[in-house]
This record gives sequence, C-alpha cells and structure tokens, in this order.
Amino acid sequence: MNFKVMLRSANFFKSLLWARILNRRVPLRVGLQLTKYCNMRCSYCYADFERYKTAKELSTDEIFNVVDELHALGCRWIWFLGGEPMMREDFGRIIDYVHSKGMFCDMNSNGILINKDNLSTVKKLDGVAISIDGNEETNDFYRGKGMYQKAIKAVELLVANGVSVRIHSILTKKTAAKLDQVAERSRQLGVTFNYCEVLKKETAGDDILSDKEHEDFYKRYLDYKKRGAPIMHSIESIEYMLKWPKTNGTVIYHEECSGYDTKDYVPCLSGDLLCFVDLDGGIYACNGTWGDGLNYKEVGFKKAWDYLAQRKCVGCRCVGMTSLHSIFGLSEKSVMHALLSIAKIK
Repeated sequence: MNFKVMLRSANFFKSLLWARILNRRVPLRVGLQLTKYCNMRCSYCYADFERYKTAKELSTDEIFNVVDELHALGCRWIWFLGGEPMMREDFGRIIDYVHSKGMFCDMNSNGILINKDNLSTVKKLDGVAISIDGNEETNDFYRGKGMYQKAIKAVELLVANGVSVRIHSILTKKTAAKLDQVAERSRQLGVTFNYCEVLKKETAGDDILSDKEHEDFYKRYLDYKKRGAPIMHSIESIEYMLKWPKTNGTVIYHEECSGYDTKDYVPCLSGDLLCFVDLDGGIYACNGTWGDGLNYKEVGFKKAWDYLAQRKCVGCRCVGMTSLHSIFGLSEKSVMHALLSIAKIK
C-alpha cells in the first residue's frame, strides 16, 4: 500500500475517532462541487444545471480558500464532484493543495475525459469512481451512444497504471436487471463496483424501484457479495437494505422516528460528520436534501455547517449513505471492511 495514502487514511480515522469520543459535529468528509460544467446530462442527476448557468466558477485560489476553511473545521477527506471534475484545467493543482493539508481525496467521474495526456493528474488521487450504469445498453440509454466503451477504456487505463478505481452504478429498474453483467465485467477488469440509489427521486420518474423490486435486488446483491463478487459495500450495509422498516418511503423523519427500531436502519450522520458544498456556496447534508442549507458566502462556513444540525431526516434507504454512516458510527464490521479496502490501494 502507498505510504502517503496510508498516512492520509490514518489522519482521517484518527479525526473520526476523536469526533466520536468527544461527541463533536465535524465535517470530516466533504463532497466538494468543483465545477458547473459537465459533458453529460444524466436525467437523474441532483445538480441544478439551470441554476448553475448564472453561477460563477471559483478560481484556483478561491478553491484553495474553501479547502483551508474546511480543513480548519476538521475536514480530512474531500470527495471531488461536479459537473465533471476533469473539466477543470487546474485539477492537478487542487489535488496537490488538498494533499498538502494531509487530507485524503478522491473523485466521481464519468471517465470520458480521462486519457494518457491527463493520466498524471488522475494518478495523484487516492481513489477514483467511474460512473457506469449497468451494461452497455443501459449505460448508453442514460449517458449517450458510445459512452460505455469510453468509460470502460478509462477504467482499463487507470487499472493498468495502478490507480485505485471502482465502478459506480446508479440503481434504476433498467440497471438493476444488469447486476450479473456489472459483476462479471468488474471481475474481468479487476476492480470493485457498487450500486447506489437515486436520492433525488423526482428526477428519475418511472425508473425508481418499488419496495418489492428494491428487496429483490438487494437479496441478489447480498448473494453476489457473499459469493465473492467485488462489491464495495460491506455485507452489513447491504443487510440493512433488507431490514428497512418504512413501507412506501425511503426517508425516516424526526417526527416519525419513534415508530421505527434503530436496529433496522443506520442513523444518519450527514450534517454531523459529512456534508456537501455546492459550487455556488450552498452547504447541504447530502444530495438527497440538496437545496436545504445556508450559503457560506453569505453567512460563513461555521454558521452554514451548524445549520445542518437542524436537518429533518434521521435515516434513509440508500446503501451508499448507509455504508458511510456505518463506518462513521464506528461499526466494527464496516470499519474493518473499509480498512481492508484501503489496504488494497496500490
């Protein structure tokens, strides 16, 4: 394992442990929107590109200032988002600056812009998630003809150059049916993969799974995991998807939490230990609550972060967030699974 990656991981877990021991709210992991520009327009995306038309891109120095502010608040892991992060010409400098603070950083990318010319920039990251939705048929339905093969080539290039990479697939009715093909392709490529729910449900229309379809999918997902498929999520996190207690609902709110046993879902820590920073300055608990927050440019980082303690939800049916909250909640099984995954980073 790369020593510097190990050190940055240790910085994060040390800060997490202290935050939990002292019961402090600290934005340890932050999803940072780097750009409003994207070379795709996926229908289920939570980004508000219409609003972004009038938003001003942050300069390199302004991004550095954001990183400084987040680090001062306790952030030790930055997750680069967009738009498409690879569309920023200064991306390499931004990664270097984050690393200079001893912070772990990774990104989500559609992979289309990753090539040999910018490989040196991507190799600086501690991890890369390439968005590929199911197989070629379903991916190109959402992302455009020919996009699957381009994304696969990006994965192959990263693997060949020792970059820690996984395939990130959005869970819809169409992609759920392609689990076997995603698992097999990931095995062939030698990478992990994950599925993740659409959190901004209103953008996905009829592609959202019913409760029964959701249960059937995660039974298969769990079976694949137990049989050794390279699924990123822990068995514990997947099992929580099958325990989800609320019928016809994917979010449990404060006013109704007394009706549900916390043994059946993982309490949400978004807004306590993680958050998202929008490119126009908004700070939100998660991409499922996008828009419910204050703007740091208007009120400052501390006040915008403190506002998230008032969020309305206490848990959600999302395997990705459940996995994170299990780790941040120091579940022994999930922490061990995460540490073993990090140990495999080259």
